[in-house]
Amino acid sequence: MRALSEHRGSHGAAAIGRQLMVMGGGGMRANLSSMEALDTHAGAGAGGAGGEAAASGWGPAPSMLTPRHAFAIAHYKRATDGKTVLFASGGWAYGSVCVGAVECFTEGDSEWRGCAALTTPRRLHGAACDPAAADGALLVFGGSVGNGAVDAKIKVILHTT
Repeated sequence: MRALSEHRGSHGAAAIGRQLMVMGGGGMRANLSSMEALDTHAGAGAGGAGGEAAASGWGPAPSMLTPRHAFAIAHYKRATDGKTVLFASGGWAYGSVCVGAVECFTEGDSEWRGCAALTTPRRLHGAACDPAAADGALLVFGGSVGNGAVDAKIKVILHTT
């Protein structure tokens, strides 16, 4: 399998349909906002899904609006049309500032878009979409809110997607 086109660490990853998406992270010289995609079924023959996915390799996908690493990714399938929606929340900007930005990307779209920001910027946190709530309920919990302080509260962010 071919390597990602950009070296990255502390990045996000999620699957949308047959695509594995990798986004953001700390690059060699700066934080990244770029996203790359790999069709996990490309080149799959009788050996099953995945197999020789390397044939086509990683390709560019829409970049996030905010360069960041140490952020959280959450996703859900939208009830109205079955499309997967990704949320990228918080993170660490250039090793010095917690990020409050939240962005979303919908399967089939050509760009990320901004959502309501976190009330308390944070990094190294967790996030999930509440399966019992209406579309777009993002739960953000834990993480560092700056100067080593940890926030153990769960924040509920409602988004209309």
